[in-house]
Amino acid sequence: GWYSRDKLTWREIQNVQVVSCLNPTAGSFYIDPRLQRSYCTYAVQMPTLECLQVIFNSILQGHLSTFNPDLQKRAEDTTKATIELQTAVANTFFPTAIKFHYVFNLRDVGNIFEGLLRSEAQYYTKPIQFVRLWMHECERVFMDRMISEEDIQKFQEMLEATTKKYFDNLGMDKLTARPNIFTTFTTVGQSEEERPYCGIDDEEKLSSILGEKLKEYNEVNAVMDLVLFTMAIEHVCRITRVIDKPRGNALLVGVGGSGKQSLSKLSSFICGYEIFQI
Repeated sequence: GWYSRDKLTWREIQNVQVVSCLNPTAGSFYIDPRLQRSYCTYAVQMPTLECLQVIFNSILQGHLSTFNPDLQKRAEDTTKATIELQTAVANTFFPTAIKFHYVFNLRDVGNIFEGLLRSEAQYYTKPIQFVRLWMHECERVFMDRMISEEDIQKFQEMLEATTKKYFDNLGMDKLTARPNIFTTFTTVGQSEEERPYCGIDDEEKLSSILGEKLKEYNEVNAVMDLVLFTMAIEHVCRITRVIDKPRGNALLVGVGGSGKQSLSKLSSFICGYEIFQI
């Protein structure tokens, strides 16, 4: 315990555990010694690039152990490419008063690998499928946060350069083909509960599937008269990708009437969730 500053009376603290952390790059760096003496203090350094390579490569190789041998060989290059791209993005795009959310760190690498670990051996039999999944996850983690065409264009150039460096032998034309969208509702699983995370390169088929999902929604809910144009379809795929993951959450930013609520309701319905508003 400790003495109060007001009346100098002894205050005994019981059955309380406190865990705190200090950001080394922002805020105040001063800690009152009277407070710090009650803590066991650790300094946690950022891991080196070599450590990150070993950690994430081990995770990915373990996941790919049951996949096609040709695909397993891509684990190390995928890890190197991810870390290299994240470093380049963090050193190029900095937070400003307008772009305050441009904070790129190690969490982004983890988010990309979380997407890669959703792949399954029976649906990913060729290396090009897995590399296109990697490119898709990089776009979702990094590019979806960017707010200007200039930044998006610059990131796409960085992604293309990194892809060409590590995966050029797969054919850049095939790797960069559009659309490059991965969802959990366009590929039928072996059971009703199974929702494989797979790519779809047929825009008409994707539009037809979402049209059917919208009809199913309107049959049991208040009718939403939506026009599912290309950008709206892409937004639905983005939202379902996020909320379909464990503890998935998203902040949708846009002007009023741009369809944030409607697309969120449709995406939640596709994922099988109950919807409520606060």
